[in-house]
Amino acid sequence: FIIADTAQALFIIFLLVCIDVTTGIIKAKTLGLEIQSSKLTHRMLDFSGQSMLVFSSALVAFLYPGISLITNAIIMYFVGREFLSIRENLKAIGIKLPAVLDDKIDRVLNLVK
Repeated sequence: FIIADTAQALFIIFLLVCIDVTTGIIKAKTLGLEIQSSKLTHRMLDFSGQSMLVFSSALVAFLYPGISLITNAIIMYFVGREFLSIRENLKAIGIKLPAVLDDKIDRVLNLVK
């Protein structure tokens, strides 16, 4: 089950990275910024690193089931990071999130700080 869950998590993270890259490109075009291939390359390398970390932690959790919380925390961190980047891109191009969602995100961020 852990491998299937890990595959689903990686798929979700991959989708979020694609959405982040897409909104980042739209943001650059909207603000008249130059689109740099080095940033796109960096994002794909970043996703590769994320994938290896998630898969490695899932393997360790499979061997030592008591620490599966670590894998979940890593996955939630990457998902949260992508959501924040997408939120930032959307705000930059003038798309507002519903106030309720935006307020909840701000509350969570304030708890982490």
